[in-house]
Amino acid sequence: MSPGPAVFDASRTALVQKEAMEVQPALLAAKCVSSHNAPVQALVNPRLLAATGFSSALGRAILILSVLACAIVPAAARQTQSLEYDLVPNGAQRDPVPSEQTHAAQVRSMKLISPGTGWVLTKEKLLWTESGGKEWSDITPPGPASQTLDAVFFLDVNRGWALRSVPDPSLNPRRMLEWASTNDSGKSWSVEPFNVSDDVISLYSGGASIEFPDQLHGWVMLRHLSSSNFDTGTLFATADGGSNWEELPDPPTGDAVRFTTATDGWLAGGPGGDRLYVTRDAGKSWNTVDVTPPPGEYAAYRVLYDLPTFENAQDGLLPVTFAGPETSVLVVYRTHHAGQTWKIAEVHTDGVRSGSRIASSVLDSTVVRTFLSTSGVNVARGSRVGQIASQPPGLWDGAVIVRSDFANETDGWLMTSAGRCGASKSGCDQQTLLLGTTDGGRTFNNLNPEVESASEPSTPSSEEESVSAQQSGIIPLTATQIGKAEGFDKCTADTAGNMQTWWNSSPYRYANIYIGGASRACSQPYLNSTWVSQIRGMGWGLIPTWVGPQAPCTSFSSTFSTDPSTAAAQGSSEADAASSAASSLGIAGTIIYYDLEHYNTTPSCSAAVSAFMNAWVAELHSNGYLAAAYGSPYNMEVDWINIAHVPDAVWIGEWDGVDSTTGLADISDTLWPDDQRIHQYKGSTYETYGGVQFDLDKDVLDAPVVPGIASGTGPTATLYPLNVSFANQGVGTTSVPQTVTLTNTGTATLVITNIATSANFGQSNNCAGNVAAGGSCTINVTFSPTAAGALSGNLTLTDNSNGVLGSTQSVALSGTGQDFSFAPPSGSSASATVTHGQAVTYTLSVGGQGGMSGTVSFVCAGAPSEANCIVSPNPVTAGSSATNVTVTVTTTAPTVSAPRPRPLPPVPPLSPGLRGLLMFTLILVAMARAIKCRNQPGVSRWKSAMIPLALGLLLTLALAGCGGGGGGGTTHDPGTPTGTYTLTVTGTTGSGSSALSHSVTLTLIVSQ
Repeated sequence: MSPGPAVFDASRTALVQKEAMEVQPALLAAKCVSSHNAPVQALVNPRLLAATGFSSALGRAILILSVLACAIVPAAARQTQSLEYDLVPNGAQRDPVPSEQTHAAQVRSMKLISPGTGWVLTKEKLLWTESGGKEWSDITPPGPASQTLDAVFFLDVNRGWALRSVPDPSLNPRRMLEWASTNDSGKSWSVEPFNVSDDVISLYSGGASIEFPDQLHGWVMLRHLSSSNFDTGTLFATADGGSNWEELPDPPTGDAVRFTTATDGWLAGGPGGDRLYVTRDAGKSWNTVDVTPPPGEYAAYRVLYDLPTFENAQDGLLPVTFAGPETSVLVVYRTHHAGQTWKIAEVHTDGVRSGSRIASSVLDSTVVRTFLSTSGVNVARGSRVGQIASQPPGLWDGAVIVRSDFANETDGWLMTSAGRCGASKSGCDQQTLLLGTTDGGRTFNNLNPEVESASEPSTPSSEEESVSAQQSGIIPLTATQIGKAEGFDKCTADTAGNMQTWWNSSPYRYANIYIGGASRACSQPYLNSTWVSQIRGMGWGLIPTWVGPQAPCTSFSSTFSTDPSTAAAQGSSEADAASSAASSLGIAGTIIYYDLEHYNTTPSCSAAVSAFMNAWVAELHSNGYLAAAYGSPYNMEVDWINIAHVPDAVWIGEWDGVDSTTGLADISDTLWPDDQRIHQYKGSTYETYGGVQFDLDKDVLDAPVVPGIASGTGPTATLYPLNVSFANQGVGTTSVPQTVTLTNTGTATLVITNIATSANFGQSNNCAGNVAAGGSCTINVTFSPTAAGALSGNLTLTDNSNGVLGSTQSVALSGTGQDFSFAPPSGSSASATVTHGQAVTYTLSVGGQGGMSGTVSFVCAGAPSEANCIVSPNPVTAGSSATNVTVTVTTTAPTVSAPRPRPLPPVPPLSPGLRGLLMFTLILVAMARAIKCRNQPGVSRWKSAMIPLALGLLLTLALAGCGGGGGGGTTHDPGTPTGTYTLTVTGTTGSGSSALSHSVTLTLIVSQ
């Protein structure tokens, strides 16, 4: 019998402690032995000393010799390991890199290949461990110091590949790609060019991923530089281990791929993280995959897909995070048909804050989910209760787990992300730590225990300037401001609560919002005029962006015309649509940026783009807006500067990591030089502040933006959440209330003049007519649908927010009313006639409305006496298709007693007195006879006595039953009375206050 977990852990701990006691002196001795003194180093082997034992003469002798050798060898030859990440020549032994030299902030990715063995990719190095992170070896492929490792993949502990960027002397400042492979855990590498076209290089963002399901078949994804609204890439495939590569048709996204076979693969991600695709032909074509959300409120949550994991060709698991307004939940889907269908296997409502993807990994057909809470590090597997470990030292507050990887039930790695600022909007750092457990999550250790500065410090200027004609040479608008600080752009506008957290905790002052357009990729559940007002009230400045059709020489699904005249008309139309959208959001007369992705500057394409952009700028100006555009610096320099109506500002997409709007490699500083630039300098990165993680692109601004509303100038109403979605509710019933919090983030009293809801919704509150500065109150909103189907409305607050009497804020309300129909189907009658003793049936139809699928039970009332009313089947499930039920009424016929045969005239009955006297006389005669017979010789005494007595009794009984009888033909049961009756059949679903009932009236006519 194997020992239990506790016994195993105790024995293992004792073994480790014993080994440590025996090996530690040898480690101390070995530490000072020069790596160049090979003979002595061979003697001073910690394991040899431990095996020999320090109590033995041989062990003591070896230890003494090692100390003498350490004292004799010159200091210059006694350096055991370099503190620098020196390149390792091919075939050379790898020197361990001290763990304190692995700066956690530089860890970009990691993989635990097997218990204790794995790798991490830092900003500059690829590091390897075979001791669970206690020691690290530098296995970076040899190359120039300026190389950048873009992606790493290990199939097992030996076979691995890496893709790197190196300077291309012929295309300065462009870079070229190289492919490196190893068969010995990185001890040696083979490096060769990774040849791609100039067009691919010009689009390449520096982000890549590698995937190999076996040693021969592999894929490399090169992600394109783009705004956060787009996610594109170029996919390459190999069938010979990387010697030759084929460029495949454009994939739907530029995210990482995962292949389960040489043909079947998966893509998860997209601009909003809400896309899942599958290929069955090795990446040549892709199909969209959708999963059904759990019932209820989750249908309105934002979907964040992870890649599925398959244990064989047929069986796999797919973790999906559903991010709601306040919390995120993890739903696990399972397939037994190679991903052709997915069914919900588990739903975990652990209460992770919204906006954060729940980190998970698949282990032995179950999903291990991990997250951080105030209690510590939470690890849970499948339906088991989670294991909670205290947070390891050095982990910053508000951290989230961005990735988890478990090799078995005990050994796992986590990568965490956290951010903090030393002061308001300054001195801000990001920390990324690698944590490890060897006991299934009971404890976690920081695998980089001495973490130094783990950040890319953000020290932007907080200067804000109003636009002036003398300063910028562009149209002065009081609603626009020159923003000079850090900003970010993300595909989906996040919740007001998360934006408030980032305003309080992050270095950023500006956020992009995608206000519309045919190419807008992400849903915007929170973006409305109330959200804009609240966000600006927090202090956020905004970069409104329109994403319309793209250049005609691109592969985007929506493009404008190649004909310049038509393209110009389309540019004017897009400007009008963008103006209308900005006005509806409450930012009329500001500035709007057009997101125009990279295109090839062929003559025909340049002509169409120039006409489109010229019209875009001119029409926005005529509408009272500033006009700007996002795009490639090369396109700006070649086409946009040479049109009649030059954009007032540009948003330069160049991911060079340079936090500056000037000195950029691909665009001259003489173009748009006067407070007219935003530089998107880093793309597709994750950052965490205040426990909220965003997937974003980083920007630095010196350009016109929509300003935030200065804080502290009066009352400011902030409602949270801005969207309330109710679960399905029966018509005529009322839901449990959901709470909306009203906070006055200003410095004066907020005076409330009205709080109201639209039809089908109600509210109660404790706001008492006003809210003090810094105070809050709650509004409880309920849903009482009056009709079936999707219903929407608003909670509207009228007050003096921002010092404007009559200012309004609103919360979007939505829910689905559910009901069921109950009536005779077409052509069926609600009236029937029946004769005594017969049965009659009615047909009634039951159907769900508003997506209802519930059980309906039936009761029939009003049936006449001596009749039964039964509904069958009972109960039934009311769904989208109508279901018929049968009402059967069975009546009763009158019953009559059968007459006796009378062959002779009836004998008159004796009177009771005479009948009694006769009975007494017979009994006396019988007794006398019995006494007489008893004394006769030769006759049994008892027999002679009993026979006369028995005859007397029989005669007596016969007399007692005679006479007094009646005649036949008397009616005992009249049956169901004739007449007209009203029956009521009632169907009911639910119970208590949520019960929903409908009745049908039937007419029953009973005739003779």
